Amino acid sequence: MGVHPFSGTLTLPSDNDAFEFSAELDMSWQVVDPARFVGSGHRDVPGLLIGELQRAARPVSRRFQIADSAAAEGELLQAINVLG
Repeated sequence: MGVHPFSGTLTLPSDNDAFEFSAELDMSWQVVDPARFVGSGHRDVPGLLIGELQRAARPVSRRFQIADSAAAEGELLQAINVLG
């Protein structure tokens, strides 16, 4: 029920399969509905969150060359904000 911090690294593709972007993650999560959480069957919350972030971020990062990291970062932040 407390706040759980998590830090990690997300590797994302660029428009060239030979190069990847690296994104550093600092996030926290908290269970606000214990009955719903237990019923969901999820136990690896960081893994669940990283999966959601990857699904949202991969199509975005794939549109950018590795040299366009600033533009990729801006688009990635917008895509993540849409997730809520």
